Amino acid sequence: MDDLDGSLSTGDIERTGTPATAAVYCDPNIVKRYLLSLVPVLLGGSGGDSEEDEEAEFDAVKAMFSFPDSSAKCKAFANDPAMPVLYVIKETELAEATEAAASEYAFPTATYVLASELSWKPSHAGSIALIKRGPTLDPTVQLSRQIQVMNLPGPASSASVTSAAADGDSVKDSSSMAGMTAGANPYEALHAYVRFAVSPYFNAYVSAKEL
Repeated sequence: MDDLDGSLSTGDIERTGTPATAAVYCDPNIVKRYLLSLVPVLLGGSGGDSEEDEEAEFDAVKAMFSFPDSSAKCKAFANDPAMPVLYVIKETELAEATEAAASEYAFPTATYVLASELSWKPSHAGSIALIKRGPTLDPTVQLSRQIQVMNLPGPASSASVTSAAADGDSVKDSSSMAGMTAGANPYEALHAYVRFAVSPYFNAYVSAKEL
């Protein structure tokens, strides 16, 4: 019988082999550093390719941690078994030009947010799903070995936003916003994942088992 104080009895130790140990607390800053290295690579790029543009993109990624609930979400993702996934969503909008003759092109500005659920908005350029392989994260093990990452395209893809700007459309106009939803087709994205990733992955596993 189990002890009333919640400790393991001798029978429990015999069944499990070793006494159960409490999950190791994972500092949410570990998750933040992981995101800072991952997000610019998978969701970065706002149209410019200069060093200043790269710095601005990195600053935009860091800015998502300034939201009041960002730290709480990173902490819950790392330590709460009830939160198996964390999403990073990139939202874009065309910046209003203050000097029309200063530049020939208008590049979208980016905002990054953390979320526990996905939504579908015309301003979403893309998102990343980080899925835990275990109930909690172990700070002594590389996060790349504990997290599966999936890149999901959004309706406001860079191609569609650039096209809208080239046509002289305003992103604030409702017709332009509706047109931006054509930037990503979720059915095509899912089909590509299944055809070129999931299916080959599973077939490779089956082939290896048959050897």
